[in-house]
Amino acid sequence: MLLTGLSRGNRPFGFTLIELLVVMFILALFSGLVLIRIQNGIYKGDLRRATRMIISEVNRLRGRAACTHRKQELGFNIDKNHLYTLKPLQEGKIPSELLLEEREAAFEIKDLPEGVVLEDVVIFSRGKVQWGEAVIRFFANGCVEGSLIHLKNHKDEVYTLQINPITGRIKIYDSYIDQGT
Repeated sequence: MLLTGLSRGNRPFGFTLIELLVVMFILALFSGLVLIRIQNGIYKGDLRRATRMIISEVNRLRGRAACTHRKQELGFNIDKNHLYTLKPLQEGKIPSELLLEEREAAFEIKDLPEGVVLEDVVIFSRGKVQWGEAVIRFFANGCVEGSLIHLKNHKDEVYTLQINPITGRIKIYDSYIDQGT
């Protein structure tokens, strides 16, 4: 009788690679499901996350305006608590020439994290907007309308984002900063 492999008595102790991979997969799946369930509780009212979202949009639109040599706009709907941008359109078309359905689909809408609200938006050239919509324009030369964006969470913590009109850089304050200061 010819034996291939090890007999039960001579088998080394330990786990096979397949057994380890199956256990790791089950643990990863379980931890992913648990994290999804508690993620809203962790991120609720996260002003830093909302700030990163707005900074990302400002940098993206400023770059797009300089690259395409076309004005870009970042809109804030204070009542619905989201920000939106206009998607790049087909060459030669402007939003007013689009059909209603095309116009609605032309906007990229992003909701702020749960628990964070837009307190107001101050555009230096046009004043403070506390309800409705406010639009910040980005110009082809890299400039942007100087603005203050005030965010507030459910713990009554406030962040002020100040956009520099020349450089487009954003300075963050952990309090409410008014236009005059």
